[in-house]
Amino acid sequence: MELQLGYTRLVEIREKGKKLKRLAMPIWAKYCKLVCPITQEATTIRYRYRKVEGGGRERVRVSEHGAVIERPAESFPTKVIHPPHPTKDTPTEQSKNRTWIGPWEFYTEEQREAILEDAVDQGLDPEQIPNLIRTRDRSIREYLELLPPLPRYMFMRDPK
Repeated sequence: MELQLGYTRLVEIREKGKKLKRLAMPIWAKYCKLVCPITQEATTIRYRYRKVEGGGRERVRVSEHGAVIERPAESFPTKVIHPPHPTKDTPTEQSKNRTWIGPWEFYTEEQREAILEDAVDQGLDPEQIPNLIRTRDRSIREYLELLPPLPRYMFMRDPK
């Protein structure tokens, strides 16, 4: 035998005899009303829009008497930023460093030395050669032919 009464429920327990036990139950939000700040009575709310700085609109709750009922600060979600784990998370300074040079690493040592020597003869900066290969620059087209077939995501787009 079950009786539904508002926020509590009476349940008959047969194992321990005919005792009634009260259980707390959640209630429907549609059966709740907010209190009007003007009349201090229960009121139904309507939603209206008000202008916000910057030309936007904000949806607010308005009582039957026209009073704006603001949402409490507890109703807004809060984000918790946890401190980084000392062994499982990479430190921020270390994560900003570039660790992969790019397709330059696929050349053998002999090929790298030959490319750097040839770049000096052509008047190119040897320190810029890995970046030029990574962006598929036209000035180093013959060096790109030495690479094995690589997918496109290994290269950056040409900034031009």
